[in-house]
Amino acid sequence: MRTKLLAAAIAMAVAITGVITFFALRDDNGNDKPKLPAARNVSLNPVVCAAVGTDDPTGPATADAAWQALQDAATTNKINAQRLQIPATSPTDAETYLTALVSRKCRIIIATGQHVTTAARSMAGRTTDIQWAIADSGQPTLQITVLSPDPKTTHSQVHNLVRASLGT
Repeated sequence: MRTKLLAAAIAMAVAITGVITFFALRDDNGNDKPKLPAARNVSLNPVVCAAVGTDDPTGPATADAAWQALQDAATTNKINAQRLQIPATSPTDAETYLTALVSRKCRIIIATGQHVTTAARSMAGRTTDIQWAIADSGQPTLQITVLSPDPKTTHSQVHNLVRASLGT
């Protein structure tokens, strides 16, 4: 009798654990899919991002030089560098991609390509906590660095921007 009672208690505990697990793994819509882990910046390093437009008339030289500077800065393990290829067909379309980088808490955003740079200039006035480096012929401002078309100069500009903005 005692063994049967113990077996029943264990079976009840297993059943309750199963029910709790079932409901804990359901998503908000009631689907029975396990929750996927959310990406987090566990290092707490500042995030710097390169938004590379596919419509850059000058070719990839500026974007490649800027990305190399970000990678060089990331080797110190004091920043997290991310690169997003943006196949935007309009500045409005590009702004959608840039909004994603803003929500990722990018502290510096490097923008290349016609649609991306147009959208970046528009967003720079609305995002005062982000430094922008833009590959266009516009004027620099307090939070916008205009990148040179010369790759060596671009690399130096991005390197200096990261050091000045983030102290790395």
